[in-house]
Amino acid sequence: MTGSDSLEAIRAQFAAGLDVRIEAMRSSLSRLEHAFRAEDADALSRTAHSLVGTAASFGAEALAEAARELENLASDSAPGRAAALKERAAAATALAGIEEAARKYQSATPSTEIGSLARAHGRSRRA
Repeated sequence: MTGSDSLEAIRAQFAAGLDVRIEAMRSSLSRLEHAFRAEDADALSRTAHSLVGTAASFGAEALAEAARELENLASDSAPGRAAALKERAAAATALAGIEEAARKYQSATPSTEIGSLARAHGRSRRA
């Protein structure tokens, strides 16, 4: 396997794992919508922060920027703030941006590599 093949395999693995990261953010956001808990905002912020760095490393700038926006919204959240409803709506919009950027990144990554890596890890990529 050449260095180029290794990089492509790593990119495909990153693309295949995006669905799991997005689901973790969606779950944290859902918990925040039902009752504010600081640990949910922290989990959402940490997950988004991790995605910012990883996406930037793979050149997925739109994905990194969308994740950065969600990270900032989650870190700025505080219980009892009057703007909580507005912040949750903005966070949901940011998460939708992450999902769209992730789909674009996944579609630009050769699907044969994504599929083979996902199968190797016991996961299947959502359509």
